[in-house]
Amino acid sequence: MDFEIANIAGVTVIFLPTANILCILTLISNN
Repeated sequence: MDFEIANIAGVTVIFLPTANILCILTLISNN
């Protein structure tokens, strides 16, 4: 169970900054 939680946390930590960058790039492109 600990491994599963750590895996989800790791994916979240990696994914969130990527999603933020994509959102920022989209906003810049729209302007």
